[in-house]
Amino acid sequence: MPIFNWGKLNANIRSKKAQFEQVFLTYQSTVLSAFKEVEDALIAYSKEQERYKALAKAVAANQLAVQLANERYQKGLTAFLDVLTSQTALYQAQSSLVSSESQLSSNDCVIQIARRRLGNRAAIVAVMPETPVFTLAQQAYYGLQR
Repeated sequence: MPIFNWGKLNANIRSKKAQFEQVFLTYQSTVLSAFKEVEDALIAYSKEQERYKALAKAVAANQLAVQLANERYQKGLTAFLDVLTSQTALYQAQSSLVSSESQLSSNDCVIQIARRRLGNRAAIVAVMPETPVFTLAQQAYYGLQR
């Protein structure tokens, strides 16, 4: 008889509610962690863009330095070591620029994948757990849909 099992049924309901809340909090934590990763990736991407622009300017400046060093060497005003030194600086700047470009495309891929995985529904649940999405999840879990 359900009347005599009331304590057992009530304890079972509380247990199921606690299990649901634990699962939901784990889910919410995972979503918030994903948002943090996306935000960190966006910040890293922005900083890398600034670095890339600075390196592009450095490459242009080093190209001019190599050109000037060559002209000075051809006119006999400096030693060939100056040309080699300016070329070395140019190659290092170009290498850093390529590395930065690679990092930019890697960060862009991470951001795109994260955006696809999160979606709008996850954002709603993570930010506002009292929304109808949360209520529907509870109803589906407890089988309380009308």
